[in-house]
Amino acid sequence: MNKIPLISIVLPSYNSMKYIDGCLSAIFKSNYKNFELILINDASTDESISFVKNKYGKDKRLQIYHNKKNLKLGGSRALGISKSKGEFIAFLDCDMYVDSNWLNEALKVFEKDNKLEIGAVQGKVRALENKKILNHCGIKIVKQIGWIVANGAGYEDTGIFDKKQKWSLCGFNCALVRKAVFKRIGPSDKYLGMNVDDVDLGMRMWVAGYKTIINPKMIGYHPITQKSKEEREVQMKLITWEFEYDKMFRVFLKNYSRGSFICYFPQWMIFTIVRSFYKFFRGNSAPLIGLSKSLIWNIRMLPDTLGERKRVQKLRKFDDNKIFDHISLKGSLYWNFRFIIYPQIIHIRSLSIIPVKNKVI
Repeated sequence: MNKIPLISIVLPSYNSMKYIDGCLSAIFKSNYKNFELILINDASTDESISFVKNKYGKDKRLQIYHNKKNLKLGGSRALGISKSKGEFIAFLDCDMYVDSNWLNEALKVFEKDNKLEIGAVQGKVRALENKKILNHCGIKIVKQIGWIVANGAGYEDTGIFDKKQKWSLCGFNCALVRKAVFKRIGPSDKYLGMNVDDVDLGMRMWVAGYKTIINPKMIGYHPITQKSKEEREVQMKLITWEFEYDKMFRVFLKNYSRGSFICYFPQWMIFTIVRSFYKFFRGNSAPLIGLSKSLIWNIRMLPDTLGERKRVQKLRKFDDNKIFDHISLKGSLYWNFRFIIYPQIIHIRSLSIIPVKNKVI
């Protein structure tokens, strides 16, 4: 590791006018200066890219690449990784701000990792609307269905959550990853979008023996209540949203061992079908339509998914029991949903935080 390694910051952006100024302003105020910023314009239709060029275009560290069509997060991150020149790659979402020391704090972890066991450092993320509130301090997966649970989400950041969890699934928002990891495991899956691309890549890192550790001193800020009740209701009726999530079959088949797949995939399937019909009878047909579309997609993509499974399983260093012991919730699906997932959803929706406006910090 070089004393002052080059860091490539990969930032996918789609119609991000509301946040992009504050996001870039915070990045360029980072105390660590040896970085390149790779901005991936994911076929935006607003004025965000023109704004970025006019205000930040003179900084030679900024590189902008354009997708001809919307590739979503997986495809955009894959492009960013392929264009990166750094020894490390940092990942942010375009609606995030960062603390000025975020990169310095992440590098401190790698400097102490003489055995090269750490593949990624996941930062602590606070709510952009109220910096006293946590967005998450570490991420765990619900192994039965592939959902993720954010440690401490919606609660005041008193520091107590800093010590509750050491290892994490890499969330790829406010995270720093060794470039060498991607040379071995490959980039983001270009076929996966919101909800599942980070689960896939984070799991693949653990399968290949690369741990993700939490550093609560690496701090970012991300909206936690950016949508009103009405906006959430519209979003939950988007077929695209449901369709992308139901690609979880590909994530399971690629990354889970044979035993884990046989054990957990039926649980995911039953849960998804029950949820889809429950929503349908309550007037929301999007989950059922999304599931039907994903069934066709997953069948069509099965040869490619099986090829990816063969490649990923050849990388295996950790068995699933070890992985889930580090980054999965314990207990049954019913227990986790009843006492952890559902209460967290209700708590976050109950937060009375004023949505953030576009601002520079």
